[in-house]
Amino acid sequence: MAERRFDPRGTPAAAIVGLAAAIALFWGLMVWPILNMHSEPAHLMMPMSGTWTASNLATVFVMWAVMMAAMMMPGAQRMTLVYHHLLRRSDPAVAGRRTSIFVLAYLGAWALFSVAATGAQWSLQSAVLLTPMGASTSHWLTAVLFIVAGIYQFTPLKKACLTGCRSPLGFLTAAWRPGNRGAFIMGMRHGAICVGCCWALMALAFVGGTMNLAWMATLAAVVTVEKLVARGEAFDRFLGGVLLIGGLAYGTMLI
Repeated sequence: MAERRFDPRGTPAAAIVGLAAAIALFWGLMVWPILNMHSEPAHLMMPMSGTWTASNLATVFVMWAVMMAAMMMPGAQRMTLVYHHLLRRSDPAVAGRRTSIFVLAYLGAWALFSVAATGAQWSLQSAVLLTPMGASTSHWLTAVLFIVAGIYQFTPLKKACLTGCRSPLGFLTAAWRPGNRGAFIMGMRHGAICVGCCWALMALAFVGGTMNLAWMATLAAVVTVEKLVARGEAFDRFLGGVLLIGGLAYGTMLI
């Protein structure tokens, strides 16, 4: 039986505005260095060789963390608002604080992913497989990234993680923990499920480039639609098929 859709009309305007403002803030922080390529942060995000300084590592990590927050929060909005709604029903005085803890813990899980993404970008650029803008220079790497992402769409792990992202009431009922510590644990758990759902699609950032705003916006739209679309399973299969066909076609041209 499909989960009953959450009606946001009973949610306080402050919660909706706060969530929208946070999403807008992260998108602004993500877009600013891309539109200001001559700025110092942009230079640090685009090391010219595989020999990175500590400043390069730190800045690229921050870039990934901000980018993941901007791209993932729109798809997590329903989960966040449902959690806030349930808290208000039980104890309105703590709803705002615990929702904030939940969101920060969720973003913390993506920050851990960003550590791995930063290491991957450093390694790939050191191997001369990425440009300074984080785009693949290898046709084989591009084909593999598409194929891996396509195959992962059909795996049980992808399905299980995506079900958790799409079913706020189901997730919150099963994972509910009381108190601030509970909010943190639930946020981290939801973030881990979200990483399990989207890591392969996020790896496609290296196809178009991490500094390619249009490409990153496209990936953000895909992961958001995937979590919120009504006919989810059909979309999953369609997306997986497109990625597989694209990767195989790309690889075939190289043989």
